[in-house]
Amino acid sequence: MNLTLSRVAWSETAARILAPVCADEPGGLGDVAVQVQTGTASLFKVDAQERLVGFYVVRIDQLTAGDELVIVAAAGRLPGVDLIAVMLPTFEAQAVLSDCGAVRIHTNRKGMVKKIARRGYGFSEWVFRKKLSE
Repeated sequence: MNLTLSRVAWSETAARILAPVCADEPGGLGDVAVQVQTGTASLFKVDAQERLVGFYVVRIDQLTAGDELVIVAAAGRLPGVDLIAVMLPTFEAQAVLSDCGAVRIHTNRKGMVKKIARRGYGFSEWVFRKKLSE
């Protein structure tokens, strides 16, 4: 299967597709949109045979231990295809091309944890958050 990746500007279509995976994040979709619109992160569109599959947002975090490609948000669907299996090597290749020594993925979707772990990704950290005011 051939996927086509294109760096694109923020759009209503991207917002609609990414909204469900950003719903539980602090700042939600709005923060992701701001990162893309200010150039802190990049939005990529994924197509298969000129058919929209989904979108993903990446940024590069510069750390003393080496740069990391961070998957900020990703969502898509292609019937009959395990997009995790297809996209993880794509993210890894993109990290190498960007001189990053690691790929970091944050998720609160329990079903993805096992899929990602089976592809060689290991536990990195627990993240706790407490809202102090409304």
